[in-house]
Amino acid sequence: MTNTPLLTPLWKPVCRESCLPNLSSPAPDIHLGEAQQREQDALAAHTQNPQDTWTTGPAGLLLEANKPDATLAVIDTFGTAPNQKVDHGEITSALAMQASGLGESNLLRVDDSFSPFKPVTAQNFGDGLDQFIESRYAGFTHNTTAALKEIHENYPQINTISQSQGLSGPKLTGDIARHAQNDPNYALQLGQELGHPGPLDWNKPAPQRLIAERVQDTLAASPEVAGELTALRQELADHPEVAYFNSAGNDGQTQDLLSQAGFRFDPAWNGSPQSTSPLTQSVAAAMPIGPDAYPTTYSQRTLNDIAFDGRARVTVDGQPLCESATARPAPLLPWCAPFQGTSFAAPLAAGTYNADPQAYERLRMQALPPVEGATVLGTGMLH
Repeated sequence: MTNTPLLTPLWKPVCRESCLPNLSSPAPDIHLGEAQQREQDALAAHTQNPQDTWTTGPAGLLLEANKPDATLAVIDTFGTAPNQKVDHGEITSALAMQASGLGESNLLRVDDSFSPFKPVTAQNFGDGLDQFIESRYAGFTHNTTAALKEIHENYPQINTISQSQGLSGPKLTGDIARHAQNDPNYALQLGQELGHPGPLDWNKPAPQRLIAERVQDTLAASPEVAGELTALRQELADHPEVAYFNSAGNDGQTQDLLSQAGFRFDPAWNGSPQSTSPLTQSVAAAMPIGPDAYPTTYSQRTLNDIAFDGRARVTVDGQPLCESATARPAPLLPWCAPFQGTSFAAPLAAGTYNADPQAYERLRMQALPPVEGATVLGTGMLH
């Protein structure tokens, strides 16, 4: 059997959360001159010598230079292109900084878009599938540990870290299912490997359960994954005074499909890897409906989640960040649509904690209680 490429030949940073524009929101007025100035500012930032603002750490990742007073760090990918396409980290760091309220000097950006963990080199489909699952998970965990270690060792003043990235059983299941849905040859080989040859609708609960079972078995049997998880948890445990907030992930719909098929991932794989430290928090996205709060359909949910509003309309250096440039009636001017996703809940939580840990804890403990009979997010909603 010929070997079909498995989604991607190399591990890359994952969980760049899907962001859904709310185009029903009113559009702010933006003068044409301001739009032109934004483009010029973005172009200047894009062409600036990276050595002016970034330094390379021992593990190969980039860290913002000249931030000796920062107490808040954001791990993500960064950069603003002149065509208004904004990288993930520009949004998450702006949200964290706004929630903290202490300004640019308090924020350290850590760019983790460095070299891949290892290639997938299997000679047959089944081994390649297992290697893909193992490499994605182990690679993400390894690089997260490297970023945390760099911050802990060289920036001892940092007391809060936010990372709007993650990897989990539901995330891997959804990725594989989407690839099978879009690639008939891959779908055929996947079905045969999982013991169900013939056409399958990979958007349905039962086929996704087949994938989820393989994902869980592969992760649980991998010494490499176990070793990387041990290293990550040890790194977090060695620094219990530093609060670490990560994104729960935008695969709540995958969780719901698997639940319909009678499957739920073991807690070890159901959410982003984390320790048992009380200052390690997974942050999910919620939405207020009247006096209560409910999980958004896209947000993953685990027992360790706390919930923040996952909507964002942000600016950097006074300039609005646009998910898309939407044409308005005459004159045609761009306007910014808000972003939505668990990515944007995590930095709001981190920045709030950074501003006042005691106030944050009171807020967390006093959050809205779970709605009886509903699947809710941890202690309720914080916003």
